[in-house]
Amino acid sequence: MRPFYRFPTINVWSRIILLLGLGLSGSATAQIRLCPDFTKPNDILDCAMKHHPELIIADGEIEQARLYKQVAALRPNPELSNQTLAGDSNRQRFYSEFNLLHTVETGGKLDARVKKSEAELSLKEASKDVNRFEIYRALVLDLYRLRQIQDELLVIDDVVGTYRTIEHQLALRPVLSPDQRAAVANFQVAKGDFEMKKLPLIAESEQHLSSISLAIGRDFLVNTALLPKKYKKWPTLPTESGPSDVRDVRVTLAKAYIDRASAEVSLTETEASSDFRIGPSIQYQRQDERNNLAIGINVAVALPIFHRNEASLAYAGSELINARVASEAARVSVTTQKNLFVRKYNSYLAVLKKLPSIDTLKKKHHEVEKLFSDGFINGSPVIDIHNQIFEYVKSQDEMEMSMVESLLRIYAFDGKLMEIGQ
Repeated sequence: MRPFYRFPTINVWSRIILLLGLGLSGSATAQIRLCPDFTKPNDILDCAMKHHPELIIADGEIEQARLYKQVAALRPNPELSNQTLAGDSNRQRFYSEFNLLHTVETGGKLDARVKKSEAELSLKEASKDVNRFEIYRALVLDLYRLRQIQDELLVIDDVVGTYRTIEHQLALRPVLSPDQRAAVANFQVAKGDFEMKKLPLIAESEQHLSSISLAIGRDFLVNTALLPKKYKKWPTLPTESGPSDVRDVRVTLAKAYIDRASAEVSLTETEASSDFRIGPSIQYQRQDERNNLAIGINVAVALPIFHRNEASLAYAGSELINARVASEAARVSVTTQKNLFVRKYNSYLAVLKKLPSIDTLKKKHHEVEKLFSDGFINGSPVIDIHNQIFEYVKSQDEMEMSMVESLLRIYAFDGKLMEIGQ
């Protein structure tokens, strides 16, 4: 097993404590800590998809939307009203009236409310899917970048070790020529420069570790077995795709917005129909020696004199139009983006096949070191080739990250999560 760096762990529980204020149940917050031990990178991703705080919150909102469907199906409770009057000093007059009213909803309001609650539920689920894909993509890139940082730090250590070896060899010589003394100074400066290159890499690694730790609910320790390997053979992708080929979650989300807006229009249309309240009325009256009892029906209905809810209907209709425009724009945009990422990926893949391997470059730099040790060249070419190798590794890593991100997005356009190692 090749060596790897252990970065400082990040305690993330202070960040998750905010979840306690969001009303999560004890079982939900306990789930954050239940990630098992990992044996491969995909285990980390599977765990994060179950225990990431944002996804747990999304699950809570989905459950809340399911409960709201029950609320939407509720019918208005009946109302009981009473009016009792007693008059004159001898209490010879007494009047009492009871009214029991039941609200009758017209125009299909109940069904419209239920359909809107179902649309809200679908919207919450689609929003979670979009968030899930973004979290997954970010975590995959975190894992890949951690492995790249490991590789770049090992290159730096190799370079620094080479410079120290050369300095030690020169220090053993009784007398140094002017070129050799200049070479020692140059190697010391170059060694310090490479030592400083480690600092931003370590800081960057801590950011990635923090993101992963937050996602899995515990401190993440770097282990080469848990970091994705380089692709030995990159997947081959088709060149173009049409709108019908796109199953991106953002398109699904845009359709969910249309469904909710359409349900809102339907509900608003039902509100133009006036409800009425109806029920029995009982009236009892006593005056002097006479008692009167009357039984009848009480009806109350709103009269649509001033409006029939036209303004609300126009507002809901404009929201539906906007949702349809946004959905079509999302569909076209996603199709265009998918083709752009496919072309980008294929162009990078064509370049990658022509590049020399890092092992080939290392052989070259060992040849340069031997020429320096034999006294044929001064130290400048040695420093130059080490700088070039490090920059080459960085450029290769940047290309790899672009290709991995392109693959992630292309898979997402098809409604799939890319597993590491595919």
